[in-house]
Amino acid sequence: MEITVTASQLETADQVLVLQIDVVGHPTLVSSGFLPFEPWNPRFTQEIRIRNDQPCDAIGVRLLFSEMKDGIVVENQNGTAPAPDGRAAISMDFLFASGAEIDLSVVYLSTGAFRPDQHPPVIEIQFIMADTPLPPEEGSTILISRIQILEDGRAFLEFSSVAGTYYQIDYMNDFPDGSWITVALELLAGGNFTQWIDQGAPATEPMSGVRVYRVRSITP
Repeated sequence: MEITVTASQLETADQVLVLQIDVVGHPTLVSSGFLPFEPWNPRFTQEIRIRNDQPCDAIGVRLLFSEMKDGIVVENQNGTAPAPDGRAAISMDFLFASGAEIDLSVVYLSTGAFRPDQHPPVIEIQFIMADTPLPPEEGSTILISRIQILEDGRAFLEFSSVAGTYYQIDYMNDFPDGSWITVALELLAGGNFTQWIDQGAPATEPMSGVRVYRVRSITP
């Protein structure tokens, strides 16, 4: 988009400034739906597929949630929108190339009378571009006591924990030359050991080279 600004003064000639601005829209929502309801399970999973129809690559995606019914929370949120917005947010740091599609899973916890599949929140999906600030890292690193690759290729992690403490998991592809990426999930420990399984997108991007993990204690 081209913008022309003209400034005029009586004593001087007109000054014309032409600005070329690249406007990036939102990811295209391809499909969205909830997995079948399980009466015994207070968790609901919404499967979302999005596509990058823009002419440029993004370095990630952010989901912002609003109009949440009482008793419904986004369990795998990893932050909130900047104040005074304050909406629940999921931020994912990965290469989202132009023309690419990705499947995301949003997990809701329902503790009240409302079900998210019957009263879904409004979701705003945003690109994270190269100049978009990402949340800073925080917390101290925790020793992972066990890593196991399951038969289906998923990674199982177990680490020592303190009940009532929140933990966050980072991973790195192409170790040691890659960059740390934070998983969009905060784990609340219920005992001396906590387990987590790498389920793939949207929590983590596809594996590349050697993948390593680290665990950090955080203050939610």
